[in-house]
Amino acid sequence: MRSPILIFFAVCATASAACAEDVQFHFAGFRDIEAAFASSQAELSGIQMRLAALEDTQFLPDPDVACDAPCCTEVFADVELLLLRLLEADGVDDDFTNGIDRFGFNAVPRITLGAVTCTGWQFRARYFQFDHSATIEALPYSVDTYNIDFEVARAFCVGCDGVIELSGGVRYNEYEHFEYGNTEPDQTFTGFGLLLGVEGRFACGGGQLYGRCRHAILAGDDVDPNSLDQYGDTVKSQTEMGVGFETTCCGARATWRLRAGFEYQHWVNFEDESEDIGFAGFLLGGGAAY
Repeated sequence: MRSPILIFFAVCATASAACAEDVQFHFAGFRDIEAAFASSQAELSGIQMRLAALEDTQFLPDPDVACDAPCCTEVFADVELLLLRLLEADGVDDDFTNGIDRFGFNAVPRITLGAVTCTGWQFRARYFQFDHSATIEALPYSVDTYNIDFEVARAFCVGCDGVIELSGGVRYNEYEHFEYGNTEPDQTFTGFGLLLGVEGRFACGGGQLYGRCRHAILAGDDVDPNSLDQYGDTVKSQTEMGVGFETTCCGARATWRLRAGFEYQHWVNFEDESEDIGFAGFLLGGGAAY
């Protein structure tokens, strides 16, 4: 007959072994839960990083070109050479006896300087000047005009491959028109007004297709020095439309841009007798942002 003490110790040993196995089982379960929790934390951290990256690029003017630069205010300069031909609503030449005289494609500068903040706000100034002459009906004919713009703009992502930029600001314009060999301009205008613009850029073939439009409404004084006629508080408008292709690259701690395109401008009521003028031609440009 077995001793009760031995039986007691045997039962205790069996119970201890079973308890140890149960504890080991539950401990293994806790380790699985801990591993799953750690994996979930890693996935959540990755999602948060992707969301932060998306927020950082949401308002950048060129979200596909970051150049691995830290967030800071960016300054830029942009120079465009436009090859424009002057047009008039009723034609530059109205006498076809010796053929049609017209302006050639003249080189016209447009220079833009500005800065972009980390939040995507862009502040810029722009200068444009057309000062060219042609021989029309055997007499000199010329236009001398310039615009000075100050703008605020912001760009917004459209999907993964597009950017839409909205802009607004002010424009100052001076305009002089000479014809028939006169030493004094037969039309002058000095005006100031509001400027609105929109530009879209979409990724294509290693670069971006762009289309843009700006419209200014100007108020000022219109004078004809030859007849001494003066028209105060007149209203004129300017519309600019352009399409083209732009490519971007990084180097020397800067972002470099090159573009080529076509541009048309329609200036309403700028010529005498309420005629419109326009400019049409091609564009070559480039710039750098630091």
